[in-house]
Amino acid sequence: MRNIKINVNVTFTETDEAVSEENCVTRIDDGSFSVILDSKHEFDIDGLESAMLRANYPAIRGAISRQLEKTSKKSL
Repeated sequence: MRNIKINVNVTFTETDEAVSEENCVTRIDDGSFSVILDSKHEFDIDGLESAMLRANYPAIRGAISRQLEKTSKKSL
């Protein structure tokens, strides 16, 4: 059996898009997720961390689900 490699890519970009509603994460067409924060959070480590965790959770769950589905089909 081969090992499993996990890759994660997180980016921060400036945007003119509207700020996300509280606790709202948006799914992008490419399967990624995003959240848009007010610029006042630029130096707020707790706010950035919280937003990052909110955006990553559905991505992580989706990736795990796809991996388990692929693995179960492979073992049949």
